[in-house]
Amino acid sequence: MCKRLASFGYVVALPHACDVGCTLDDGDLGFRHYYYEQLKAIDWGREQWLAQEEGFANLDFDSGVGIAGHSMGGQATLYSSAYNATEFNIKAAVYHHAATSEFPTPTVPHLIMTAEFDDEAVPEKDALPIFDLDTPDSMSKGIVNKAGFGHHQPDILGFNPLMPQFTVAWMKVFLDNVMVEGDNDWEDMIFGTGDKSICSGGDGGVIDSMCEIRDNREKL
Repeated sequence: MCKRLASFGYVVALPHACDVGCTLDDGDLGFRHYYYEQLKAIDWGREQWLAQEEGFANLDFDSGVGIAGHSMGGQATLYSSAYNATEFNIKAAVYHHAATSEFPTPTVPHLIMTAEFDDEAVPEKDALPIFDLDTPDSMSKGIVNKAGFGHHQPDILGFNPLMPQFTVAWMKVFLDNVMVEGDNDWEDMIFGTGDKSICSGGDGGVIDSMCEIRDNREKL
């Protein structure tokens, strides 16, 4: 996933820490605090940019950052986009099979990606409640329930090779404000109704009752 996201021109930074949940002072696994690690990665990236380190010099942190994550990383992405979007200049978020029991309201445009056979972050219990949150009328959001896949759609145990391009499409539209780039019509991939759009065949089979994109950009 990370290599494919980077292949579209993004610099991808992620924390290699707390991979089974950060341990709190009381000894409990603090999955609900894992988003701090994501925010540290953003801070680290900004430091590299300010220092004009190789690979970071051409970035523009002032224009914002996009965040994404899988499972506990999906929960982290939800929390970061709900609690810290303004402070860290987060402009767009994609949740890959977010595993969460708490549902803070995102403050940035967000795409929720899940799958039919996910028995760890069950679509009806984890993904749909995020989509159903009472967000502002001006906030665009979407949910995609991929048919035939499970919880490991974003990783090597059950990878969907089409998932990265739609993650990128969301970032191109809402982070970079780029609608078309070369042969890629990012806007159409998200909001279109043709066979390349995410809910109309571009991602292969989806569960129609749980594939919806709300384009509220005109209400901004």
